[in-house]
Amino acid sequence: MWDRIRFGVEVKRAVWNEEAKSWHLELESKDGSREELDANVVVAASGLFNLPKIPDIPGIHDFEGELVHTTQWGPEHTVKGKRAAVIGNGSTGVQLLSRIAEDADHVDVYVRTPQWVIPRENYGQPITAEQRWLLDTIPYYWNWYIYSMYAMAFGTQALQERDPEWQAKGGYFNERNDALRANLTEYIKTKLDGRQDLIDQLIPDHPPYARRPIVDNNWYATLLKDHVDLVRSPIASFTKTGIVTEDGTERPADIVVAAFGFEVEKYLWPTEYIGRRGLRLEDEWEALGARAYLSVTVPGFPNLFIQYGPNSQSRSGAIFAWLEIWARYTAQNIAHMLSHGYRAMEVDRDVYERYNARMDEVAKDLIWVDPAAKDKNYYVNSHGRSSVNSPFRVKEYYSMFVPQRYEEYRFDE
Repeated sequence: MWDRIRFGVEVKRAVWNEEAKSWHLELESKDGSREELDANVVVAASGLFNLPKIPDIPGIHDFEGELVHTTQWGPEHTVKGKRAAVIGNGSTGVQLLSRIAEDADHVDVYVRTPQWVIPRENYGQPITAEQRWLLDTIPYYWNWYIYSMYAMAFGTQALQERDPEWQAKGGYFNERNDALRANLTEYIKTKLDGRQDLIDQLIPDHPPYARRPIVDNNWYATLLKDHVDLVRSPIASFTKTGIVTEDGTERPADIVVAAFGFEVEKYLWPTEYIGRRGLRLEDEWEALGARAYLSVTVPGFPNLFIQYGPNSQSRSGAIFAWLEIWARYTAQNIAHMLSHGYRAMEVDRDVYERYNARMDEVAKDLIWVDPAAKDKNYYVNSHGRSSVNSPFRVKEYYSMFVPQRYEEYRFDE
């Protein structure tokens, strides 16, 4: 298998050859060398979180300390004995803060938008001996255990659906979500040990699940340490030796841990795809951002299948199950082409447009387009469209893949 995997190689450009019914690929290696090859089918699995985000903050390139995006952290990096700045409080920023604070002399934590950082019982704890025995010994227990963990999250879907009747009674979103909001508010107050100065700055103004839920990894507790400071004033600029916030304060930093996130609108980066009739994928997506049918295929781009594509993230559960579903769907499409003697398949444009129109309609009543959060999460793109999550409940989304429906495609012999 390993002889079929090429590491350190980027697909820079892929052009559909209508006559040959294949993709012509231009590759570039780390050493700058280039080569070309042809492929009957391309599976684009670059994923959603493939391009680290580095904001264009004034002076950021003049900073003479270390600036390390979390994706670039390696054994050569350390905060031991240093003054560190952690920018960002998304999933990664929250997970790493307590470990950074263990070694750093001082930590400034820059938070632009407070988020709901939620408790999870036994988070990070090792599997018990009893659980290990069950997993290793009882037939199919492993399968049941994994599914049960996945299925437990199904109930969170109800938290994401707007309830007009509840809102008419004075509620904010729906009864369950509002109750969760109250519980999480109390959790924040408890974890911050009554520190009203921190509490006032860290209770979000948007409902839970409007942004990605974040598991508490001693984040609140770390903020209570004497050598850790919360900074809420927005960053104005970098200097050679530190960071200046909009209130005029300059804070020195030896190392900046940048939990900036990713350029999630740049699907399939860094490859330029050119399909039928010279259509560039960027042009197909220019008006509304990235779109696809079932998150997998785009009209005008035959034999191109996307994994973790637009509107693919399910409303509950983990991504691993969907990676298997998209991969199986792709493999079955390829097998269907081969067994029927076809050379190309392409989703029908009307099917694609109807599917996306239905998605947009369903998404209107879901929480991530809530006015308090739609400009603060990565689910909604710069066009105002929800482009990351599937708006359908998990059961309905799954039913669109099984059984396979080949009548939705056009085939070329």
